[in-house]
Amino acid sequence: MDQPIVVAVMVSGAVLLVAVSMVLRLAARSREVRLAHFIGRFHTIDSVAVDEPKAGWKETLTTRLNHAIARRDYVQATRIDLVRAGLNVKPTQFFLIRLILALVGALLGSTLLRGAGTIPFLVGGVGGFVGCYMLAPPYVAFRQRKRLDAFEKLFADGLDIMVGGLESGSSLTAAVELVSREMPAPLSTEFSRVLRDASLGMSYEDAFNGMYERVPSDDVGMLVSAVSVQFRVGGNLAAVLRTLSETVRDRQRIRGDIKTLTAQQSMTGWLITGIPFFMVVMLLLINREYMSQIFQPGPQRIIAGLGVVMIVIGNLVTRRILRINV
Repeated sequence: MDQPIVVAVMVSGAVLLVAVSMVLRLAARSREVRLAHFIGRFHTIDSVAVDEPKAGWKETLTTRLNHAIARRDYVQATRIDLVRAGLNVKPTQFFLIRLILALVGALLGSTLLRGAGTIPFLVGGVGGFVGCYMLAPPYVAFRQRKRLDAFEKLFADGLDIMVGGLESGSSLTAAVELVSREMPAPLSTEFSRVLRDASLGMSYEDAFNGMYERVPSDDVGMLVSAVSVQFRVGGNLAAVLRTLSETVRDRQRIRGDIKTLTAQQSMTGWLITGIPFFMVVMLLLINREYMSQIFQPGPQRIIAGLGVVMIVIGNLVTRRILRINV
């Protein structure tokens, strides 16, 4: 391995270690600040407020910057995405991680293309910066899908537990607490948040609406509607939740059937997408001189680029056709 590449890898590793330490330090400081604020609300001596030490200019600047950033719409959207993904990271820390990854990508890209000329050097730096900066959103979306799938698999069992609690004479609070105690995460986590919001004075209708915002599932939407109707009109909530549980199980069964029926087509789409790249790699291994001509400047490079674009579009279209909402 060339010396510039080794140096770039070592510098990138050092930057990542510094970034991780900064994120952990910010998280620890944030917990300390929240704890001090909570204790300070109830800490009084002879009904006289205790004078807090004045914050330095660095803490004041950081606080003002966080307040200014927190008002932005994209920060609020990022906070919602992180909560839906189950990531215990603040938006400011998330943007810091993305920026550091982008800088590492720019360093690696520019170092790898340093001897190829000025334009490739700049293209490598910009491409590495943009590519590494865009790595986080797909990961967050993947975590959201995994968490949503895990929640929907447990949701019907949670409704059954609520029905059992309500039919035994317990209140809605006791039924929600039973679900938060007996079911695994992420279902227990969301019901614990509902119970916490209700204990702080929020109505159950608003508390379940908050859960629907964190878990945007149609099943949760039906639960929110059932609770809203019960609180406004009245009725037998246990019977409604039993019917809802049966509906959720039917939806899960239909989703499973659709996934089974479309598994072959989905695998065919991935095979058709991967075969051209597999053939390119095999031809490069068998006859590098013959296959390397397609990467030479000229019309062949444009044709290769168009082929890659069409393969990606075909894969996206195939996946969109196989995506059936139930």
